[in-house]
Amino acid sequence: MSKHILFDLGGVIEKIYPSRVVKSFDGLGMDKPENLFTIYGQSEICNKFETGSIEEKEFIESVRGVFNIDASDDEIIAAWNSNQGGVSSETFNTLVDLKKNDFSLSVLSNTNPTHFKLIQNQFFRNHGVHMNYMFDNIILSYEVGLRKPEGEIFSLAKETIADKDDKILFIDDLKDNCVSAEACNMSVMPHVTNEELIADKVIQHAHAVSF
Repeated sequence: MSKHILFDLGGVIEKIYPSRVVKSFDGLGMDKPENLFTIYGQSEICNKFETGSIEEKEFIESVRGVFNIDASDDEIIAAWNSNQGGVSSETFNTLVDLKKNDFSLSVLSNTNPTHFKLIQNQFFRNHGVHMNYMFDNIILSYEVGLRKPEGEIFSLAKETIADKDDKILFIDDLKDNCVSAEACNMSVMPHVTNEELIADKVIQHAHAVSF
């Protein structure tokens, strides 16, 4: 029986700073930029971008039109990407240790192609390996047309990464996502946003749920 750990990406593997997005768009003259994106909620434009309903160009045009800002494409992308803080050396080393302990590592993320492209580039630039080397499966909302905490995306993740009798430990920093994972018969480990992942803590939790 394989041992699977399914990670959220933003706030767990990667540092995220939604307040930077608010500040950056405020600097571009956006009225009430907090209505676009925060850690706990986001606009319909963002939801569509994260489920693949619109592509990057349409996202940019929608942000410019709906929020009535006079900014270039590059300025909007830079503001949007200011959320991304990369993967720390400590967390990267934790992932390495978990793989050495025979855990299969996967990602389940609500994200969009613009953010994920940057995340991939930062991961390789900072750590010298591609994300596909570290993670056996990378399930992205914009590719599958589903978002957490929808139950369907957890069912899809379970079918993708594990055999019938395998156990999955899901790690996320949002309560609603953990509740949905439990409803799909996954074990959960709630995480505090942007705290470092500690290998011993994760392994101890995995053993506690009979991995």
